[in-house]
Parts: sequence; C-alpha cells; structure tokens
Amino acid sequence: QGHIALRIARRSDVPAIQRCNLATLPENYNPNFYLNLMRQWPELALIAEHVPPGCMADHQRIYASPHKRNMGSILGAGYDPSQDLINRCEVVGYVLGKVEQRVIPLQERQRRTAVPRPSRVSRDDEEDMETLMRYLESGDDSARNGKSSEYLGHVTSLAILDKFRRRGLAATLMEQLHLHMTHFYEADAVGLHVRISNTAATRLYCNGLGYRVDDIISGYYQDNEDAHFMRKDFTTQHDSHSYEEDYEDDDPSLRGLTSS
Repeated sequence: QGHIALRIARRSDVPAIQRCNLATLPENYNPNFYLNLMRQWPELALIAEHVPPGCMADHQRIYASPHKRNMGSILGAGYDPSQDLINRCEVVGYVLGKVEQRVIPLQERQRRTAVPRPSRVSRDDEEDMETLMRYLESGDDSARNGKSSEYLGHVTSLAILDKFRRRGLAATLMEQLHLHMTHFYEADAVGLHVRISNTAATRLYCNGLGYRVDDIISGYYQDNEDAHFMRKDFTTQHDSHSYEEDYEDDDPSLRGLTSS
C-alpha cells in the first residue's frame, strides 16, 4: 500500500541509493561516485521513494504547514512521533545520469551525412523503402547536419528493487531523466550500456523507450562480457506519448528492468 513519489536525490540519500544498487546490480560504486555525479549534474540524480500510508512524501514534508508539525521538534526539545513515519519512507529505485559535450569524429560525420534524406517515399516501392531505411539507420540529426560536436547524455546507473519491479518504475524514471537532460542541459541525445545477454532490457529500451543499438563494446563489463551501446536521439524523437501504450502487447516482465 501507499504510493511512489519521484524526486531529485540529495546527499543524504546516498546510503539508500547504495543499498538499492548493491541489492540489484553487479556493478557497484563507492559513496564518492554518487556524490560526484550529484555535484556535477544535480538534476540528473532521481529516486523513486515508497511512501507508506500516513506518511508524507519528501516535497510534502518540506512545505508542510507549521501547525501540522510537532512543536517540540521545532523548538529543539522533546520527541517528535512524526519522525518515525518519515523514517519509514524507502528508496526503491533510482537513476543517475550525466551530460557531456562530445566531439563527433570526422569519419562519423562524413558517413552519416553521405546518406541523403529521401524527399518522397512510396510504401509500394522497394527501392524507396530501402533508401528510407538507410537514412534512418545512418544516425542522428546532429551528425547528418554537419555539427562538429553534440551534448550527449549517459544513463550511468538504473536500478529498481525486486519487489517493486513490473510496475513501470524504470520507464517512468527514464522518461523523467530524458526530460531533465533536454530541459536543463540541452542534450542532443542519450546513450547507455546494457549487457549483451540482457535481451529483455534491450527489448525494453528499443521497443518502449526509443533507443537503438548503436555499437557493441567488447569486454565492457568487469566479467569481460560485451555490451550494447544504445542511443536515443532527442532531436528526432519525442517523449510526448504514454509509455503504457508501448507495453500493451508486451511481456509485463519487461517492466522495471535495470541497465545491468
């Protein structure tokens, strides 16, 4: 029971984020790793918090009316029973990201700009359809338009506790992260790495979130497993539709996956 609230993470959330990471992912990090990400890209550290019945979400507690708080706590004396309810709120998922400027290699720009945008496509003409597919597979608009650099976001880590999976939390966190990347950092695109063996996560990112497999990175993980580098271009895709539509005919077990 209760509900899930999304908010920007704070320094005090790092222990809870680390516990969530240790419980779900084989790739683990020390506290300084999380703190550095929050310091450089504060709007790209998001958490999903389970708020039990009778509790207030974090933003509600901050703006709560003074008469709703325990006066003994406000004056610095006595026991505040509401603190027990606050402590019961649990971080059940998180996503961390960053945005950095990337120089687009000349060879990549030449390769992608060499494929012209088709002016007319007939569904009945195989040659026209082949031209369209070559254009779509050629890459992002920033490379096609001859830009020498781009602002590329990266999903550093995403995790959902097991008992809160299959509820669409991963997609919701990702959607909010995409919004923050474009709004606060003007990102042109976003990328992430996912294990080659994690076919369910690959399907989620491709079918539900608009990513594509852009490259294969050999031996990316500590156990030497290869990774798909997946990319989503913000300049050509929009997040205005409901992600629930993507899951209507999908296996519900694909919801709430991590990026490991």
